[in-house]
Amino acid sequence: LIRHGESEGNRNEMIYTEKPDWRIPLTHSGMTQSKLAGKAVKELVGDGDVYLYHSPYSRTVQTCQQIMLALDPSQVKGIREEPRIA
Repeated sequence: LIRHGESEGNRNEMIYTEKPDWRIPLTHSGMTQSKLAGKAVKELVGDGDVYLYHSPYSRTVQTCQQIMLALDPSQVKGIREEPRIA
């Protein structure tokens, strides 16, 4: 289980007054954290199969995309947007 990287809302809670929660993206630092998480996942699973689930929130989609960059596309056996984990 991986939580999304740092979001604009983690850095500045006032953003919640300007944007809907689901549209709040990752910060630059959050993108870097997500890339590092992808590398950690790759180290853990090696060439094993991976199934990815994420909520529909922008920051979780961005995190998932960065994690996928560290994986071989052939090992990603499924990606699912799951609104119940929002």
